[in-house]
Amino acid sequence: MPLPVFKNAAVTSGLFITGSSFLLANTILVVLPFYLTGLVGIVPLEVGYIMAAYPLILAAAGPFAGALSDRYGSRLFQFLGLCGMGGGSLILTLWLEQLSMLEIVLTLALTGFGMGLVTSPNNSFIMKNVASHYVGTIGGMVALMRNVGMVFGAALGLGFMNGVSFDEKAQAMGAFTSVFGINVVFLF
Repeated sequence: MPLPVFKNAAVTSGLFITGSSFLLANTILVVLPFYLTGLVGIVPLEVGYIMAAYPLILAAAGPFAGALSDRYGSRLFQFLGLCGMGGGSLILTLWLEQLSMLEIVLTLALTGFGMGLVTSPNNSFIMKNVASHYVGTIGGMVALMRNVGMVFGAALGLGFMNGVSFDEKAQAMGAFTSVFGINVVFLF
């Protein structure tokens, strides 16, 4: 483990952004299907179609943001991406119960777009700040932070949902609001 690399604030902050963005995204991706099936009553197949908005927009935005960040730098894209992800979490925190299915799809698309703006530019940002002989090791650290973020995001979301009865709508909505609200607080 090349500990001197972590003295570089760009590398450390980039790894933190990686873990944080995947935590935020995975919290939404793990918890929102429970809302859609448990409270709204949508069948799982339709939930899958709704949830597809996130990866589809992410797949479109990632290469676009990566190419632009190579030309103009990463910081603006990282910032805008985190704002998009935070905006998606804020919408889910404040208005989840009032959102139509189209609005939920658009919120997932906003979150996916934000993640697309974060991921490629952030990876580029990290790698540009690492000596060439550490690129492989730091690439492994990026993958580790991505997985740590996904695991903690799932644990956070499922932890809040543990013991929630969907028969008690107020209790369930409180759990959903808490999960998404923590995302907002964590991001900002």
